[in-house]
Amino acid sequence: MQRDASEAYSTEVASALQARKRGDGPRAFFHLERAHILGQRSTLKHVYAHWLMLVVALSQHDFREGLGQIPRLLAALLFSRVWVPLGNTGRARVGALTPMPVPADLSHLVAGSGPSPAWPLPWGRLSLACLLAFLVVALTQSLTRDADLEVLGTVSEWRSPCLTLLMQGVSLLGSGAAEAPFAFGVAGVLTWRGRKAHAAGYALSVLFGWAAYGLLKVSFHRTRPSLVEHLSDGGWYSFPSGHAMMAPIVYVLAVHLLWPSPAPSEARAPGLILAWVVAFFIAGSRVYLGVHYPSDVAAGLLAGTSSVALSMVAMSRLGRRVITA
Repeated sequence: MQRDASEAYSTEVASALQARKRGDGPRAFFHLERAHILGQRSTLKHVYAHWLMLVVALSQHDFREGLGQIPRLLAALLFSRVWVPLGNTGRARVGALTPMPVPADLSHLVAGSGPSPAWPLPWGRLSLACLLAFLVVALTQSLTRDADLEVLGTVSEWRSPCLTLLMQGVSLLGSGAAEAPFAFGVAGVLTWRGRKAHAAGYALSVLFGWAAYGLLKVSFHRTRPSLVEHLSDGGWYSFPSGHAMMAPIVYVLAVHLLWPSPAPSEARAPGLILAWVVAFFIAGSRVYLGVHYPSDVAAGLLAGTSSVALSMVAMSRLGRRVITA
């Protein structure tokens, strides 16, 4: 079936390219919608279908469609192997996360994928929203610099020996010295409970987070703030804050996996509240200590939350227990 679906996808793409060459935009989109339905679960095919939709939209001077394809390209790159809305045509005029009826002549080619589960939608929307918000923060660094400096100066006026000691301790919770043993412990507990798939997923999420924030720092290479004295080691580049990014991944994701819903648990709600409080305090401590701009920690929290939500979607395929938002 996969071979038949791949051949059908190629046929639809070829028909779309021929229609575009003739200047027949509506016909090109018709075939691209069908190609999108067939190729959703393949990252390359999914991305290529959206790329061709963008090209056709621009050739037809349909700028609304073109703008709508840009975030869909990014989503296809990130989520194709995790979750897709079955039957969605990929057009900007339809909801990006809305499952749609599969055309009758294609249903036998995509039926093996099964229906798209409804439950990942909140997590998927949260992940995408946080990712887009992160990009907004990242691309407006120059515009927010004055506000960053003003907040840094204001926060520095709150410094006192006792508060500094407290913030240094909170910041330590966001360092590898604290997070690595904690992550090993969580993975061990999940394994002991017989949930090896979730233990592996949690470990991979943490490792991916560490690698991702390193790559992001190198990509943006923003220097550390120099307005106030650093009260902690700052390390290398500033954007995004690794402490702020990793806190949700290590602590919040751990609570979701240790006490998954819908199973009742008196520890879940207090645990989530505590985990988020810790994450926000870790982020705030980095500004207080003078080693990060506020936009650094905001971007870190957004990236970390996006990663948590994406991990929650992925966990649906790891083990028998269904995790709901």
